[in-house]
Amino acid sequence: MQSPRPPRARDIAAFSAVRVPAAHAWPGLASPAHDGRGAADLGYIPRMRLPCWVLTALLAPVIALADPAAESQRAALRAYQAKDYAGFLKHMRDVTAREPDLPRQIYNLAAAEALAGSPDVAIKLLHRLTGTGASFAIDKDDDFRGLRSRADFQAEVRAMKANLTPRGRADAGFTLRERELLTEGVAYDARTRTFFVSSVRHRKIVAVDDRGRQRDFITEAQDGIGGVFGMAVDPVHRTLWASSTALPHMVGYRPEDKGATALPASIVVASSFNAALAREAGVVLGREARVRGFNVVLGGIPTQSKYMPMPPFAGQLTDQNIADVTNYIRTSWGNAAQPNATAAAVAKIRATMPKAK
Repeated sequence: MQSPRPPRARDIAAFSAVRVPAAHAWPGLASPAHDGRGAADLGYIPRMRLPCWVLTALLAPVIALADPAAESQRAALRAYQAKDYAGFLKHMRDVTAREPDLPRQIYNLAAAEALAGSPDVAIKLLHRLTGTGASFAIDKDDDFRGLRSRADFQAEVRAMKANLTPRGRADAGFTLRERELLTEGVAYDARTRTFFVSSVRHRKIVAVDDRGRQRDFITEAQDGIGGVFGMAVDPVHRTLWASSTALPHMVGYRPEDKGATALPASIVVASSFNAALAREAGVVLGREARVRGFNVVLGGIPTQSKYMPMPPFAGQLTDQNIADVTNYIRTSWGNAAQPNATAAAVAKIRATMPKAK
């Protein structure tokens, strides 16, 4: 079974990025001439600013929901550790149904199938992994001990080793000075010819221009951001999108940060008209509210894109008023959440919440 572990400092080498040809940076878009501004005109959205109608529709009914995929993954790990391979298989099938394209989940499902006595299914899953270009040391994993004598398993072993063979050639675009960033995502802005590299450990984003000059685009823990993962540049709106979450091997992690995120801007959800995506966003919002103590009624929402701001009501409403409004939203318009907001809970949030900007 593949399980992630926090990296050790000695595991982390200097990060080198491959220079992306301009023609491939943004398919279908021409790369404008470099205007010498670096990345100064590229904006960054540090956390979610939802229009109030989206919050009303999403936050109230789902605030108590858990993350089903994470729960199934924890259950799968417990079953695996207890050598309950039937249970391991059951939970891994549930996990991969929710996250069907993650290589680690496919690998673990293959292990579960092998351990539960379905070798042919396990081989098919390993073959699917091989086809993605992935390479795992499956020949050294005892979960696949029962498959080692099979010719088709040995064929997958050879194919995965072949996947490690370099294909093509690329020149190094730059090498990062800091060795312990624990990098994750890379994004490229064709307009300014700037690379952006995210740091999970140091909770920041490094910008590198076309001369190799490096600076912090987002400094360590700026705006409360956690470890930074995937990123994307919106070349039209001049915005860098970054996903983030708190995790133990980031600098400054505290136990109370568990599950906290830096949420993406709401226009992604609001413009999608995708009910499933909206519900998933609501799950994250609810979890964030518990972890961060975020309360939109108290703090309000600044102007976001074309949406008008929602004013903060911390100065106009009492703790009991805000609890009453929250409970009304939770139980109205078809929402079936518990009316469990209390004045004491609001007071606790109010005492720790930063002023709205």
